[in-house]
Amino acid sequence: AILHDNPTFAATVPIALARLDTQKSELIGSGVLVRIADRSFLLTAAHVADFKSKGRIMIPGKDCFTSPGGCYSTMNLPPSGNRDDDKLDVAYICLDHDSVYDLHSSCRTLEVQDLSLEAQPIRRSVYTFAGFPWRKGEVKRDAISTEFGTMSGAEVQEREYEALGLNRSQHIVIRFNRDRSFSERHQRVV
Repeated sequence: AILHDNPTFAATVPIALARLDTQKSELIGSGVLVRIADRSFLLTAAHVADFKSKGRIMIPGKDCFTSPGGCYSTMNLPPSGNRDDDKLDVAYICLDHDSVYDLHSSCRTLEVQDLSLEAQPIRRSVYTFAGFPWRKGEVKRDAISTEFGTMSGAEVQEREYEALGLNRSQHIVIRFNRDRSFSERHQRVV
């Protein structure tokens, strides 16, 4: 039920980059479309938003990938100056009205009732993460193709959050056994 006909997956969009130096496009990550207080946002990782300095960030538009207009906001780099040390890794674009209007018809924007906004989840659960892994993206001529992927797993215990230096109010950590993952596409353990 989580993986089949899940309407929230349509709010997950691929993010591409048109490089300034080569004008070549590439897939760089994923984002989630959310509407809060009559404004639409594209939530993504700060390491994805950092690519803005290398070219134009693009998302699916009505006819092709298009560069979203709006206000970009990202986490400052950690004191080390290395994004890999950023334990929050969060960024967003507050999309302008033209960008919202120009979204591809397959894109859905999550509303507040679709979200869990509590400071910490009430109980431990199984979570599913969804996105367009950049390693699975491919550019041929002027087309970007990508694979939508999901990963599910049970949330770890509190002591494992502590061992990782993380907390439940800012992170969700799941246990994932890569050697025993089930592929929906291949209908077998891969």
